[in-house]
Amino acid sequence: MKQARYVMREMDPVAMRPMLERTVKGALLTNLLFVLGIFLSQWAA
Repeated sequence: MKQARYVMREMDPVAMRPMLERTVKGALLTNLLFVLGIFLSQWAA
């Protein structure tokens, strides 16, 4: 709970930006791998 309050206090956009970018890049990479996996499994079948 203390960590959540710390994050809320650190809602400064400049401080949030690097963390946000890393999260977005991770999500995009996961999404791409997921789509690629589906595509390959459909193609192989």
